[in-house]
Amino acid sequence: MRKSLFLFAALIAAAFTAPEIRAQNNSTVEPEVELPSFVIVGYRTFVFPEMKKLGAKPLPALTDDVLRPDLTNDYPRALRFEDTYKAGPDLKDSSLILNGFVEGTAGNIYIPSGELRVSIPLGNAFMSGEFAGFSMRGYLPNADEVYGKGNLGIKIFSDDKGGVLPGAEYFVNLGYNINSFKFFASPKADSGRVLSNANTEIGFRNLKAKEIQYGASVKGSMADIGSTKFNESLIEFSGFLNTKLDFIELFTDFYLVNQNLENGISAAQNIVYSKFSAMGGFNINNTMRLFGGVEYASVDSVFSLKPKVSFSMKFVNGLYLIASYNPVYKYYSQSALLNGNRYYSPGQAAYFIEKQEHVLNAAIRYEYMKYFSVVAGAEYSKSDNLPFYEETPGGGFFTLASASAEALSGYVNVAVNPGPLGKFAGEVKYNRVTLDDGKIFPYKPEFQITAEYGKTLLDHITFDVSVSYMTGRYTDKTNNTLIKDFLNISGGVDLAIDQQFSVIGRIHNLLNADNYMWNGYQLPGYMISGGVNLRF
Repeated sequence: MRKSLFLFAALIAAAFTAPEIRAQNNSTVEPEVELPSFVIVGYRTFVFPEMKKLGAKPLPALTDDVLRPDLTNDYPRALRFEDTYKAGPDLKDSSLILNGFVEGTAGNIYIPSGELRVSIPLGNAFMSGEFAGFSMRGYLPNADEVYGKGNLGIKIFSDDKGGVLPGAEYFVNLGYNINSFKFFASPKADSGRVLSNANTEIGFRNLKAKEIQYGASVKGSMADIGSTKFNESLIEFSGFLNTKLDFIELFTDFYLVNQNLENGISAAQNIVYSKFSAMGGFNINNTMRLFGGVEYASVDSVFSLKPKVSFSMKFVNGLYLIASYNPVYKYYSQSALLNGNRYYSPGQAAYFIEKQEHVLNAAIRYEYMKYFSVVAGAEYSKSDNLPFYEETPGGGFFTLASASAEALSGYVNVAVNPGPLGKFAGEVKYNRVTLDDGKIFPYKPEFQITAEYGKTLLDHITFDVSVSYMTGRYTDKTNNTLIKDFLNISGGVDLAIDQQFSVIGRIHNLLNADNYMWNGYQLPGYMISGGVNLRF
């Protein structure tokens, strides 16, 4: 524990001993880079497209987290459009000294909840902070919960023509969150758990030049389960270097993590996982890209060397084709598994390595200026050890298991940017994952539908409506237990009294459906809340 605290202190100290930064012209807000034509929004992480494409790392094609089944993100999350009053500040306006908002709500379940965001432009720097929390009444016996989080960040931009790294962006991030809840679906329904996570990060990146782009960061994090002997600390090093010379491009990146784990089951463990990938190829007039490369990964003296291939082509009128072959060798720490399922019981093993020997995917994207985009894609993958959470005898607790499986996935994604008719984001997803004996893989819904629509009326009334649906999921490999379909209809209204003050209302699970994410753990039913938002 002392070692982890020392590492955190060292990272924070490094933040204040960064190279000298020169002031930049106010007309330069952030390094602005044109995105490659083939970067798409994957169906695992749905982000409403921004009107400006800023600061994106050029990618050779589909990333590891696009299209393929993922252990920690298989459930429809409530889509929320970023409210107008929550948008970031205009750094070009030097008159801004402090801005942000504070929001407080209460309702039949949350008593109360609140959020505070602060932004402070400082010439060639920018500071931000976010704090949020809630106290939830037990909608079922022992289902009460308390949650809180806080994040602080600073970005410093160096002068384009001077300094150690001209045009670079330096950043420091600090965060902490804590969550207290009970295992209300277990035989020990009143037994509880307190999860806490702390992290700090320092790094830099330079995305301004088209010929060469680079960056690196160091991140430290600690995860702790209160009143137990579980404690995990991670020190992560990552970086990338991208170069472009005429029609030849090269992309490289590395990732290294040092994991220290104490679990009270076995002796303290120290694990080092490293990954390096390199891809290079041809870019013909920014209309066709063909890349090939390798990815090397190692842990505990075991290594993996896998080929990677990607292809993309830009047609006329905003039509793009993307395809790749990208085998997976993914590392999960114990804290990552806890983030995937908070009822997970850490085992004796310090980590898990997911291996997918064959991953083939392709997608077509059509984008009409900045008004709307449509993306359709499909993937086939085969794994010898696809992980899943397995319920322990008696219920309420989960361990990690894996099985050989084959997956066929596909999706259609539609996004309409804000305009006279409002804004819309929708997605239909198919994902059939089968075991060797033909049975369905646990906790993998075959169909998922997510959609949200929002619009501003009379310049001061904003509303949004969202729908999330997924088909039932089996909870075990024998397919004996089935969780019924998931359906959530939610909405919200913001009434702006003036430019600084709004009255807000929210409704969640309008139909009061009995929804479950994990077997036995029923999610809250009908929830209604109201409050105020003050901008400054």
